[in-house]
Amino acid sequence: MVIGRWVPRKGEFAVDTTNGVAVVGEVIEAGEGGVTLSPPGGGRAWTTEEYRVPTRHEDARARVAAATARRLR
Repeated sequence: MVIGRWVPRKGEFAVDTTNGVAVVGEVIEAGEGGVTLSPPGGGRAWTTEEYRVPTRHEDARARVAAATARRLR
C-alpha cells in the first residue's frame, strides 16, 4: 500500500481521473490497487487505479444524484 494515499470506504464518493476526465462514483469496493465505482444512485460499475477525493461541490452533487435516484425507484 502506498503510504499517505487516501483509500475511500464503501459508500463514499471518489473521483475517477482516468484520461484527465473527472467522473464521480460511489465506492462499492476499495483495495490497495484501486477502487470499484458505480454511478451515484446505481448503474454499471467500473474499476480504476487513478482516483482522488471529491471536492465539496462534487460530493454534494453526487449525494443529490444518489438521493434522487433512490426516490425514483
